[in-house]
Amino acid sequence: MPNPLTDLLKRNNIANEFIAYVEKWIGTPYTWAGDDFSSLDCSGLMMEGFKGIGEFDDTEDYSANGLYKLFKARKCVEPEKPYMGCLVFWLNKKGNAVHVAVMKDNHLLIHAAGGGQLTETIEDARRNNAYVKQRSLEKVVACRKRR
Repeated sequence: MPNPLTDLLKRNNIANEFIAYVEKWIGTPYTWAGDDFSSLDCSGLMMEGFKGIGEFDDTEDYSANGLYKLFKARKCVEPEKPYMGCLVFWLNKKGNAVHVAVMKDNHLLIHAAGGGQLTETIEDARRNNAYVKQRSLEKVVACRKRR
C-alpha cells in the first residue's frame, strides 16, 4: 500500500527540482515552437524542465495540448487548487490546451509568454516583450480574460 507521506515528499522533491530548473530560463526569449537554449515557447519550456530533471527523454516532445492530454489522463489536473509544481493550462472553446505554465507556489507561475504564432525570431520576442517570465496567476488570468 502506498505511503501518502512518502508519495507527497517524492512529489515535492520532483516539483522543487522542476521549479529550480525552469527558473534558470527566466529571461529567455519566447519564439513559437522554440525548444532550445536560444528561445522557447510555453510547451518547450515545460518539456525542457521535464527533460532537465530526467522525467522525459530527449526524443519525447509534447505541445501544450499534448501535455494536457497526458496529465489529464493521469488525473493530475486540479484547476481549483494550484500548488507548487502543478501545471496550469489555458483551454480554447474546443477544450484544447493553447498555453501551459507551472506553478512556482500557490500564487506565482513561470511560463514562456507574450508571443504567439507570429513570434518567430528573437527580434520578434524583444519587440513583443515575449520571454520566460514569473507572474502572479491572478494577474495572468485577468489579462487573458480581457483579450
